[in-house]
Amino acid sequence: GDPTSGTSLLSTTIQALMLLRRVLAVTPSDEYGSKVFAFTDNLDVTNRLYHNLLDAEGLNSFGAWNPVRPNGSLANIRSSTLAQARPRWIAGQNWHIVEKIGHSLTNGARLSVGRTSSQDLGVDRDADIIVATASLEVGFDDPEVGAVLQHKAPLSVSAYLQRKGRAGRKQTMRPWTVIVLSDFGRDRAAFQAYDQLFSPVLAGRYLPLTNKAVLKMQATFVLFDWLA
Repeated sequence: GDPTSGTSLLSTTIQALMLLRRVLAVTPSDEYGSKVFAFTDNLDVTNRLYHNLLDAEGLNSFGAWNPVRPNGSLANIRSSTLAQARPRWIAGQNWHIVEKIGHSLTNGARLSVGRTSSQDLGVDRDADIIVATASLEVGFDDPEVGAVLQHKAPLSVSAYLQRKGRAGRKQTMRPWTVIVLSDFGRDRAAFQAYDQLFSPVLAGRYLPLTNKAVLKMQATFVLFDWLA
């Protein structure tokens, strides 16, 4: 994300998701996948990302067609058939690969968006993009997931590895992993140490045997065992 350009990090993530799904296969594929999982570490951010992405794709808060956006997704303004296509291409907004793959950027075209969090149980298997919290890290495998996007630096390496593992469940698939970072705090540190994101190493974990709370609990259990 670039704060000097006046765009928020959330809008950068939305743009990335809109494009990322449209560079995967149009239909289920063994090589490229056809779904995207987007992870955040904050429930409020998850909700904002979900609703803003719905709006960007021309959908209302219930995921249905929005009459206020009859043209569908904002991605459609990148169509090569529009008058402003040439100036956009010169400015670097080249989305021609999307149409070459077979995705539609015509009026009315849109993606379906789902959400999985503590508020929404289960996974919408028909959704093109799933916005999720840590509730989708483990226990669910979808062979059609071809890409995973992480919004901001992950809070833990182990959780990040679990999230990366949601994509590319088929051995023939070549999955994508995208991380959207800001220019501040942990995000900046993660960007500068990008090699740890590509090949993360889990640090050893040990029981806090000298922790006073742990010692008190163990002493209580020992006392009850002795009394019994």
